[in-house]
Amino acid sequence: MEDIILEARREYPAVSFKTNGELSIEGYSYPEHLDNFYQPLVNFASLLECREVHFRIYLEYMNTGSAKYLLNILRAIEGNNNINSVNIEWHYDTDDEEYLEQGEMLEDLLEKCRFTFYENMLVE
Repeated sequence: MEDIILEARREYPAVSFKTNGELSIEGYSYPEHLDNFYQPLVNFASLLECREVHFRIYLEYMNTGSAKYLLNILRAIEGNNNINSVNIEWHYDTDDEEYLEQGEMLEDLLEKCRFTFYENMLVE
């Protein structure tokens, strides 16, 4: 298994999924071909062979399909028996209560994942 490193593009977030358990996804997510983009990330999460995962998530915007795939990634991590602990950094913008609530709902759904919420102050 190899690391997955993808640069951000207009409708795709930046992704860094490393085999040492350091994961991040950041930016905007509204890809036209969701399966092509997200399914390799789900597969990576389900096959990851490490004891601890640290996952930084800061999606400034994601469409409904992207949100479903993010849940699929988190469920794959949660169901991976190699992984004992999962720390999620959930970053959200000060004025985006809906995105904060999405993170809180995910926290309630997932047993192995421990969330820490980070409020990003917007600079005008």
